[in-house]
Amino acid sequence: MAMLTLRVSDDLNDRLTMMAEKTGRTKTWFVKKLIRQGLDDLEEEMLLEIMYKEFVAEGGRGNEPSIPLDELEAFFAQEDLEDQTAKKRSETAQKTRPSRKAGD
Repeated sequence: MAMLTLRVSDDLNDRLTMMAEKTGRTKTWFVKKLIRQGLDDLEEEMLLEIMYKEFVAEGGRGNEPSIPLDELEAFFAQEDLEDQTAKKRSETAQKTRPSRKAGD
């Protein structure tokens, strides 16, 4: 396991000491937890930023005007309605179609 040395302000050290004393955990436990959580957040943020830049470089929309949410919701609601209507028509057509008997 690697060792890392860092300097922190007296205020941060006091806060870590207080948390360690009140919880029975070590200051090292808290620092590792904070680093782990912070790295998770930073990795997500940085990777999303890189992915966005790649998206824009490959022809994505970038900072062009966007579609208002209400218009987008209306579009998808219309798509859903059309899908439901087509499904009902298909089901109705199957029910009204005369069945074929073997040998016909």
